[in-house]
Parts: sequence; C-alpha cells; structure tokens
Amino acid sequence: MKMVIFLLFHLAFLFGSCEEEFSIIQSNLPELSIDSLSVIWKIPLFSDTSECTPGDPIFFDKKINIYASHLTLGDNTLFRSLDAETGEVLWVWENDIVNGGEVLLTINHVSYLYSNYYAVSAGGDIMTIDMNVGNTVWSTSLEQALVQLSGYENVIFHCRTSGGVGPENVYLMYTNIEYENWDTIITFNETAASGYSPSIPTVSANINIYGDTLLYFQNRQWNFSESDGKIDLYCYNMTADSIVWVNYDIDAVGNSAILAPMYYDGKIYFRGSWVLYCFDAVTGAKLWDKTFGGDAFEDLLFGNNLVIDGKLIVKTSGSTIYALDPMSGAEIWKNSDAGQHPSYMTYYNGNVYYGASDGKIHVISVATGKTVKAFHSPGYGHYSTPNAYFQDCVAIDPENKYLYAADGYYLYCIKIEW
Repeated sequence: MKMVIFLLFHLAFLFGSCEEEFSIIQSNLPELSIDSLSVIWKIPLFSDTSECTPGDPIFFDKKINIYASHLTLGDNTLFRSLDAETGEVLWVWENDIVNGGEVLLTINHVSYLYSNYYAVSAGGDIMTIDMNVGNTVWSTSLEQALVQLSGYENVIFHCRTSGGVGPENVYLMYTNIEYENWDTIITFNETAASGYSPSIPTVSANINIYGDTLLYFQNRQWNFSESDGKIDLYCYNMTADSIVWVNYDIDAVGNSAILAPMYYDGKIYFRGSWVLYCFDAVTGAKLWDKTFGGDAFEDLLFGNNLVIDGKLIVKTSGSTIYALDPMSGAEIWKNSDAGQHPSYMTYYNGNVYYGASDGKIHVISVATGKTVKAFHSPGYGHYSTPNAYFQDCVAIDPENKYLYAADGYYLYCIKIEW
C-alpha cells in the first residue's frame, strides 16, 4: 500500500456523501445566451419563489416527484408529487422525522426506488415512502450510520457503525424495502494493528448461473493517524454467506467514488480516484484499467457509468466525457468540452443528459460524442432568479418527450425537440 497525500478538496469523499456544493460566481459565468426552449410548465419549488436546494427529480408512473430544502426557512420537508403532463400537485409528503434539521437526501447513492417504494436517507435516518400516495411506510432512526444506501430488486443495503470518527466495527445491513427487518450481512473490524477505519458506502448485486445472489462492494478505509487511504473490493455470496473473492488495496491513491461497482456482461467496473478498473465478476481477476486526466479535476469521484449500444460511457469530474470499449477499455471517442463536476447521467433516445457546475444541462450523442445541446435554465440571468443554474440530474418522460429539471427556484417541464 502506498502512502499518499490527498488533495484537500477530496477529503470529504471518504466517509460522507459525494455530492459537492458549488458557489458559482455570476461574474465568472459566460455571457447570457439561452437557447429557445419549449417550456410546457414550471412551478416554484417554494411558494415565495425564493432560492432553495432541489433534489433530483424522479419520474414514476406518469408523475414527477421533487424535493426541495430551504436553507434559511428551515423547511426541510417539502417533497411533492406532480402530474407529469400538467404540473398539478397530487400529494405533499411531510414527516416529523426530518424536522430536527436533517435534510431529505433524494439523490443517487443515498436513495433507491423499487416499484412504488422509495427508500431515502435523511442524515442518519432511513425511511420508505409509498410513491403512489405519499405516505411513510416505515422509518428508522440510526445513531451511527452512513447516509448512503443502495438496493437490488426489493432489498436495500445500508452501512452502520459502532463509533464516531474511526469506528471500531462496521456492519453491512439489509432489509426488505416494503417492511423494516434489518439483518447483518457482514461485519468489518478496525484493528489496532492496521488502524484503518472501514466503510461500505454502496452495493451492487447480480444473480449467478446457480441462482445465488452475489454482492459487489468496496471497503473504503482511512487511517487517520497516517493520513492514508485503502480500497478493498469484495464479491460476497449472500446466498451462501461467504466471501467469493477480494482484491486488496486496488487504488494507488487510496480514494474512490462512492458509486456502487457496476456489473455488466460478466464484468465489474469500479471507479477509483483517477483510474477506472474492470474485473472479471466470477474470479475477480483484473482485465484492464484506464487512467484518466492527470490534473486535479479529471478524477472519477463524481458522476456514473453507463453502457449503451456497446459503449461504456464515462464522465470525469473535469470537462471530458469518454466512450470506451467495455471489453478492452480502448477509447472510442471523447469530448473535452462537456462541463465539469457532473450529476449522474440519464440516457434517452441516443443521448446522455446531465447537469454540470457551469449551470447547464449537457446533451451528448452516444454515437459520436458530440454535444447535441447545452442549455441554461430559462431563468438564468434574470434579476428575480440570479442563481438559476441547472446542476443536478434530469428526469425524462419518454412517452411525451418531456425533460424535467430544477434550477433552485423552479421545476421545469421542457419539450425535447432536438
């Protein structure tokens, strides 16, 4: 294992959420240039149209669901479901469990949707919401826990700890999303000899040819006394309750994205600090790796991977997006002007969509890598909405060809006409 000095702005990723807040300065933004957009409807996230922090919009059963927290009013419970075609409010979810200052985290890697059940974090709390009617199905309050959660079919996974900074024990837990019945999958211990504090942020899963459920996850560790990170990648047979394989200390920098390892066609793809790794899902053997960028902002700590039309789409934290051959890692195309610090990508009709820290939604062709469109919020540059930026994920209604995005003031429904 190598001793590494981390860049300060990446330290927050080790045990916390990977969502980063950006302060975009008006004077540093490009000159106002908003493409003509067909806005079907828009609604204020708060009735007084004041600035707030939106969650990622969620399209479900012809409804669009959006959460927003207000930084000054302390109202952290505004989670609404709207008719996706008209914007009519169908229900508003409220629960006292988040009234103590905890913000509902309706973003990727801290929430999971299965059928009409939506598992979501609020600080150390976890709850499931019925997306049909907006009721809380169950909730649990955890004193020591990571905020991240993940899921596979009707099961959700979550990591709990037995201590504060430098926990002695970490437990990977699971429960059915429809009812609360937590049980332990595996326990990791911090030992005095190693001094590394474990954490398991997210889990992916796959059913093998024998019908066993295989879990893929990282043990993301940090040695506080030596300022050193260590990433171990696991395959665990949940059916047989046994470890299948482990790759120890896989990343030279000792840091990684908290995104769950991605399973595709018998392979596991894992995002380290600047290196994307591809492993055989059965044996754990490394098939290839690819190093990205080289400067501080071309890391892989933000964003996600997608495999579309035989291409592995990878967005770095910097301004570049790539298409790779999933089998070999060979580069097919790259676009070096695709926005920094992206949200998670969404695929629709030949293109990937995501918000970025330039305040734009970027639309990238999977076939060519070229930018199909990049646009600001319709409210960008207006005096009433001075910080109207599209920086988060989008949701898409494929039947009506509608795109949904929030800019911190409004939720927009925009017709896809490109």
